[in-house]
Amino acid sequence: LFLLLTAKDPIYTESHISATMAGIPVYNLALDEKYVALGYITAAFGIASAVDPASANVSACKRKDNKATGPERLDDKKSEQKNDVILPLSRRIDALESLFLGATAAPGAVSPKCVDAHVLRACRAVASLRIHSAQWKWVTGNYYAGDLSSRAQTLGAHGKNLLCKSLLLENRAHDEAAGKGPTNPRHCLVVVQYEATFDAKKLARAVRALRTPVDRIHPSKFDFRVASEEDNALLTGYPHNAVCPFGLVSTVSIPIVVASAIPRPSFVWMGGGHSRLKLGLSTEELVGTAGVIMLDITVPRP
Repeated sequence: LFLLLTAKDPIYTESHISATMAGIPVYNLALDEKYVALGYITAAFGIASAVDPASANVSACKRKDNKATGPERLDDKKSEQKNDVILPLSRRIDALESLFLGATAAPGAVSPKCVDAHVLRACRAVASLRIHSAQWKWVTGNYYAGDLSSRAQTLGAHGKNLLCKSLLLENRAHDEAAGKGPTNPRHCLVVVQYEATFDAKKLARAVRALRTPVDRIHPSKFDFRVASEEDNALLTGYPHNAVCPFGLVSTVSIPIVVASAIPRPSFVWMGGGHSRLKLGLSTEELVGTAGVIMLDITVPRP
């Protein structure tokens, strides 16, 4: 349902995405919007009905003009018939959403105010990439107060080694004359496990190795450091503890490097655009996404 509501079709507005991500049942949306959405849902699943999204006109159902006659009266009857189809579907979807959202968010874990532009951008990016394994989970405000084991339990992860974070890095020794792209990035985004330590030297060696020996850049031209908060905001568009590897705002392509220490196949969790929203997805889909490479860039924590 979420993927349907976040599709590129222009009829799906921010209110649909906000409501879905915030745990607000769709019945809180304008009835006209829901009518159109349900029409497309029934078509997508091949549900036989009289619903025609292109001619949705719920306002006609609301009229109580008993004096209407002729074509107008017939239109009212058709609208009432369509409404008879929509309302049962609406109740069923409300029940399914309540069940789904209740299982993915702890009580008090989310409020509508949490769904901001960052969250919407991350959700749209994941949906546009057709990452079918994606799961979104809101956490409570004391999530970071717990240890990695308790966080893994909250998210339903199979182990704390599947909890990851995304870091924007800057190569402060970058030589622009040596070319562009993933073999000589000025910035890159790394996805590493919380229980591992990022190793800048290993990243430099791994990036150099992406070129043939005769074309490799000199080691002195690599000095990866965590980017400043200003650069992070400018290039990723996400705040602290909320960086998502998808939906970056940078106009320049930023390579995404996933640590090879992350188990494969597995299901990992990372930031989802808000400090209290986590994105889970399969490592196979993560690594298979365009612009993502997997390299040896971490060492185990003592």
